[in-house]
Amino acid sequence: MIIAFINCSKTKKPYQCKAEEMYSDSHLFYLSKQYAEKLKVDDIFILSCKYGLLNREDIIEPYNETLAGSKKQKQIEYGERVYKQLIEQKWFDKVRQIHFITSEPYHWRLIELLEPYNIPIVVHTKGLGMGYKIQFLKTQISRQKKLF
Repeated sequence: MIIAFINCSKTKKPYQCKAEEMYSDSHLFYLSKQYAEKLKVDDIFILSCKYGLLNREDIIEPYNETLAGSKKQKQIEYGERVYKQLIEQKWFDKVRQIHFITSEPYHWRLIELLEPYNIPIVVHTKGLGMGYKIQFLKTQISRQKKLF
């Protein structure tokens, strides 16, 4: 199984809905999801500051939390929380590659925790600011061939 993680966005619907719909007004979220689909992954999951690991169909409430600009300790705790959620779902025997299309606060600690599993990890848009990240995703999406 090949999976992709995309992260939540500041822009949210003002009502309870599926996670995928909650962030759908965000251009970056939309492009990240399109790019993940172009990668031909088996499933896409959302990393949410409030909820941690989300399936796209999970029903959630709007919230106002972010890891952007947060202290390192909060990012460490977040990564450990998502890691525990992954363990609870018993993924590690099924996953053979992971793509992170996320901002660094959402993935750096999680990647450290995943190292012992020797699962190939691809980090897309690493180190790119918002404008460059959007341009990278648009360029990659516009390509006609399968990316991986």
